[in-house]
Amino acid sequence: MVGADPASSSADATKPVSASNLALRVLSAVVLAPLALFTAYLGDWPFALFWGAAALAVLWEWITLIVGPTYRVMFSSCGGALTIAGFLAWFGRPVAALLMVGLGALAATIFAPPDRRLWVTIGIG
Repeated sequence: MVGADPASSSADATKPVSASNLALRVLSAVVLAPLALFTAYLGDWPFALFWGAAALAVLWEWITLIVGPTYRVMFSSCGGALTIAGFLAWFGRPVAALLMVGLGALAATIFAPPDRRLWVTIGIG
């Protein structure tokens, strides 16, 4: 399982990356990079909110890449844990926030398919 490639069992492994996918990612970067800099300039809650949303977007993409879009319970439990961890960190409770991330990783281990547990858990942690 450790040597397994997460994309190897995908049905779309032989499908080439389309130019529209690349264009969408470049357009996203063009829009989001200035927004990220602006929220960094503002600081405080806009900064935390932007990066919390970015963390959830990355989590969604990781789970979709590794196990597919049908694992909504896993995304909900892991995303909820990350959201609560963000609030705990915001309120000055870093140890509790790290424990909450650990609970999110545990939820990922419980809800993930057996052959993908390691990959999903590594993505959460």
